[in-house]
Amino acid sequence: MLQPLFSRDRELRLEDLKLLAGELIPVVADLLPVPAQIDFWYPGARNSLVPEAELVTVCRDGGPTVCRDILVIPLALSGGEAGAVLVSAVDGPLLRKMAPEWLGDLQRRVQRQLQQCCLGYVDPLTGLYSLRALQRADVSAGRNRSMFLVRTIFRTTRAGTGLQQLIRLAHFFEAAQPGFRFYLGQGLFCLVFDVVEKPAAIARRLLRVLRREGCSGVHVGFLSAAEKSLSHMLEQCWGALLTAERRGPFSLCESGLDADPASHPLAMAPRRVVARLQRLWRGLDRFALVLLESEEQPPSSWTGILAEVLPGEVSLVPWGSRRAFVLFPGMEGGAAREQAGKFLDHLSHRSGACFSAGIGCWPCLGYSRTATIRNCRKAILHGSFYGPGACVVFDHLSLNVSGDHSFDEGDYRQAVSEYRLGLRLRPDDTNLLNSLGVALCEMNRLREAGRCFSRVLEQDPDDQMALVNLGYVRRLQGREQEAVAFFEQALVLKQQEEDPDGLRDLALQLGRLYCRLYRFPEAVTLFGRLEEGWSGRQEFYYCRLFGAACLETGREERAVTLLQRGLRVYPHDARSISMLGLSYILTGQGDELGLELCRKALAMNEANPWLWLYMGRALCRLGRHREAWQALRRVGRRKHVRLAADLLRAELWAATGSRSRAADQLNRILQYENLPVPVAELVHGRLDALAAPVKEK
Repeated sequence: MLQPLFSRDRELRLEDLKLLAGELIPVVADLLPVPAQIDFWYPGARNSLVPEAELVTVCRDGGPTVCRDILVIPLALSGGEAGAVLVSAVDGPLLRKMAPEWLGDLQRRVQRQLQQCCLGYVDPLTGLYSLRALQRADVSAGRNRSMFLVRTIFRTTRAGTGLQQLIRLAHFFEAAQPGFRFYLGQGLFCLVFDVVEKPAAIARRLLRVLRREGCSGVHVGFLSAAEKSLSHMLEQCWGALLTAERRGPFSLCESGLDADPASHPLAMAPRRVVARLQRLWRGLDRFALVLLESEEQPPSSWTGILAEVLPGEVSLVPWGSRRAFVLFPGMEGGAAREQAGKFLDHLSHRSGACFSAGIGCWPCLGYSRTATIRNCRKAILHGSFYGPGACVVFDHLSLNVSGDHSFDEGDYRQAVSEYRLGLRLRPDDTNLLNSLGVALCEMNRLREAGRCFSRVLEQDPDDQMALVNLGYVRRLQGREQEAVAFFEQALVLKQQEEDPDGLRDLALQLGRLYCRLYRFPEAVTLFGRLEEGWSGRQEFYYCRLFGAACLETGREERAVTLLQRGLRVYPHDARSISMLGLSYILTGQGDELGLELCRKALAMNEANPWLWLYMGRALCRLGRHREAWQALRRVGRRKHVRLAADLLRAELWAATGSRSRAADQLNRILQYENLPVPVAELVHGRLDALAAPVKEK
């Protein structure tokens, strides 16, 4: 049974008033007996007609009220949010003559009609807003917003499984940061968030999380813009999404760069400029090329001012009104930098304009002469970190910066190429090695990435970034014991810094591994030391992992509290719901309620073997062994859940009186390769209990 977010009893939401005001206002107007000006109010809405404090009081009281000749009709919004319809431009005495009974009936009709209208803008499968809502959206301009087009791909041949996966993703997006969420069909989601951090960071996090959710491919096209309609943003994001699809199975692309390639900070100069430079350097064995660039529009005479100090053998090639190349035949980078510094001082003194200089030399790393133009631009990009007026010679740091730029755009292949070229200039640079390793991880080239991080640790065993990244690689490779060692070492170093968010992220990584390796007491100790400061996505994962560790160490009451707290953040996490149901049964808080929660979790995602495992454990605890065996068969033999399933199998044999079969199962568990030590101790304890004589009743 599927459990989508959609329901015909869907409550009116605050987001409906923000997104669909243009569609909802006529609905209210049709219910009024006289023409009127209609607005929606909610906390933060721009409205000077009635003070917000008065509106909050009216909404709290719940009944329609006339305030300052304006009829205020409170709305019942999901989550207890405050919101109201404001009816103005109506004769004040007429408003005051309206009977309270009639106003109450009007309020009920307004509430009902608004809810019915909103259903037409909701996707019936996922419960998110539909493409129709995106096209009709009436979102106020003037705010910076980011839009993300997310295409998800699942490898499944079963229709039911595919639908459940889409619904699960809808639940996930619903619990993401505040904003508007749309489902456009064919696995394509559109997310609109107010800008709170770099959009590229959000896009990369989406890639990581959706890969962990089981997607076989994820492509993200994104855009950050101010004062643009959502439909206009969608058009731009679509091109970015198509570019991301060409980059690989897990890729992203920021919109705007492909639309105007010349605006890209690493774009090649126009063909006519390149042709002039090619004529100048033809036949030269060596040269230095200086690109002078001003961020603001300089005086039109600046090239003439520059020509005053150019030596005779040096050539000047203008590029537009803000840039120019200067070619030094036979010159090295150091000498060219000295000359460029003089040019910058002269231009600043004579024209008042501030220029930066990027210098590329040839020959260099097998680059063609023409590629030196782009190297000058990479040096300019490198110099932007030093501020206006910087003078930088292209080097390994320039390649690190240009690689980071490609990485942020989601072009991981180009980023890897840049980092590797930088390592040819500086083979043991730890920043380049770390950056290369991270880019290779994004391309799923884990073995090469691991070698990069290992080279860093050979130089500096306490390099925190390399420790965390190598731990991440080892976890993906299935070498979890090694991953724990790296994360533990990184955690010790992280605790010496003032970085609470980073510490919590690292603790989640380590705690997740503790739970996978059945080192639950260590997970309890770790999370118990970090109980403060959690919020949002971090808080949810903290509660789920800490709750699981408490559940497995006999702290069921604490597990209930943590899982309930996590479900307040993300109400549709099937695994948390299933663990909560098992915890209710173990603590005696309601057997039927616990089983109902386990069934609800399975209805949300019956393909998850862990949910069948928790159901089996719950049924075993209740003595319903035949049903427990049926649930256990649905767990299957998948590697990541096989050990837990075998432990339950042994428990079921013992509970049904087959002590010898239980012992055989436990002995088979002891033959596991790389069996976690806590599990071995648990198995030996159960074998001792089975060997003890049965007490007669």
